Amino acid sequence: MIIPWKGLLNPSEVTALLELALLVDSRPGSATAGGAIQGRKNNRELDLGEHTARVRSTVVEAFNRVPVLGYALLPRTVSTPILSLYDPGMFYGQHVDSAIGESEGRTFRSDISVTIFLSDPATYDGGELVIDSEYGTQSFKLGAGDAVFYPTLFLHEVRPVTRGQRAACVLWLESMVRDPNRRSVLLDLAHLGNWMGRAAPQDAEARQLLAKVRENLYRMWIES
Repeated sequence: MIIPWKGLLNPSEVTALLELALLVDSRPGSATAGGAIQGRKNNRELDLGEHTARVRSTVVEAFNRVPVLGYALLPRTVSTPILSLYDPGMFYGQHVDSAIGESEGRTFRSDISVTIFLSDPATYDGGELVIDSEYGTQSFKLGAGDAVFYPTLFLHEVRPVTRGQRAACVLWLESMVRDPNRRSVLLDLAHLGNWMGRAAPQDAEARQLLAKVRENLYRMWIES
């Protein structure tokens, strides 16, 4: 299940994150790559320091504005975001993200990878996020503030940037529902619930039945 989401961050939030690139130092992205993929990671990451909590709060607030994502992804843990920059010639070769992450002093299982695009796609060439999944190869170069959610188990890469600068925010989620296929079902139910909420009265039998199905699936699938 790959979920592109338009407008996860609003323009003022995007601007605030981009302004950090002018305020803080950066370090080679290879410093946070595992040994096996260190040579494939050629980018820069911002040293957020005292700004870390503010960036994380911005992202979490954005998630909370989209209830359908909460119903479908059921995040138990949201990792500390990383702000990455790709200048001309930079790239991140094909890799799979680590299964285990660390955030705020605890380890978590990485179920869902998230890329939030921060740069206007017209300002840079290249830099596509390319994901290999059971549905084939898909390429994403979305608008500033748009996001892509995808299972961490997929191979993916960032193609070389040839002009301009690509800025992105990346992070990982541990979901209360481990299986991505089950999360896909929950996403469908969330979309159906949204549609039914607009089309059916509050006390409609169909709405009550849908709520029953969703809650019983949660009971079967959520891991404590």
